[in-house]
Amino acid sequence: MRLCQSVPTATKSTGGTKLPKNLVPLFWEIKQMYFSTVVEVAIGLITIYLVLSLLVSEIQELLSTILQWRARNLKTAIVNLLSGNPKSLEGLNLVNSLYQHPLIQSLHQRAAWRTKTSVGPSYLPSDAFAIALLFVLSQLNGQELTFGEDADQLLIKLEQAKSSQQLPEQLIENLQLLLVKAKSSLKEGEDVWQKFKEEISLWFDQSMERASGVYTRNTRGLCFVLGLVLSFLVNANSIHIVQALSQDRILQSTLSNLASQVVADNTFCFTSSAAEKECMNNLKEQVNTLLTDIPALPLGRSGTFPANLFVDLSWEQLVGWLLTGVAVSRGAAFWFDFLTKVVGFRNTGAKPSS
Repeated sequence: MRLCQSVPTATKSTGGTKLPKNLVPLFWEIKQMYFSTVVEVAIGLITIYLVLSLLVSEIQELLSTILQWRARNLKTAIVNLLSGNPKSLEGLNLVNSLYQHPLIQSLHQRAAWRTKTSVGPSYLPSDAFAIALLFVLSQLNGQELTFGEDADQLLIKLEQAKSSQQLPEQLIENLQLLLVKAKSSLKEGEDVWQKFKEEISLWFDQSMERASGVYTRNTRGLCFVLGLVLSFLVNANSIHIVQALSQDRILQSTLSNLASQVVADNTFCFTSSAAEKECMNNLKEQVNTLLTDIPALPLGRSGTFPANLFVDLSWEQLVGWLLTGVAVSRGAAFWFDFLTKVVGFRNTGAKPSS
């Protein structure tokens, strides 16, 4: 009597390992279960990152408004544009003169506190900048630039302004180049001042694109610091979060449902920069509402604050907080986009090879 039957020879290839035909369905069922768990854990982790990112962005926006960081960054960028030195006193005085123009005055950001004066606008249209700059040029004492003059006369007046040191030398050189460019592209019947204004507007836009990149990098650095501090305070340890999610199927399912609803209700979120602020507000409101239906997230501490902050401190916690801080610094838009893709991948599902 044989205790063990020989294994059937008919097999199916799965990644180089031969499996009996009657075990193939079981193998794929186990594989699908494992794959499903991994995806659910990933969705839960990304959802928590999204929640923390929204909170960090709220704190960053609050600090930015109170301290007028956007307005300060814009003013520094314009000083650098006009003088070549962001700390130039001559450039700063010129910018202050520009800011007195009615078009720019109407854009000034209201100070966050009554005791503070407004630094200036947090956003400046290129047309308003060009008009204000041309107005300041037309008011130069002794070297008045009159609207309606031809390009050659304007070049002469700019050269005279350079010799009298009424304007930063770099600004005059840039204006001369822009005026020559405007003159070379001038068509019959076109006004040289209008063409000059268009060239100044384009020059301003190109400079502000670079300034915006610098501000974005600085903001991301701030978000990393805020994310790290928040991770430490609420004990948002990425390693612990993954472990908790992998062991709690109810939490997995609840976060997965929340993620699916958030993605479904914000299909066109972050598709354009114009709608980004409204999108962020909608996401914050919806997430805050849905979080009330979720059991305790794998965050927080036990014990009495602040004595519990350094309880059982370990390298695993430090690494976990660091991972969370780095993740949160990517921003809510990044994690929402990533969440949309993972939820879509989960809904599509993985198909076994034939």
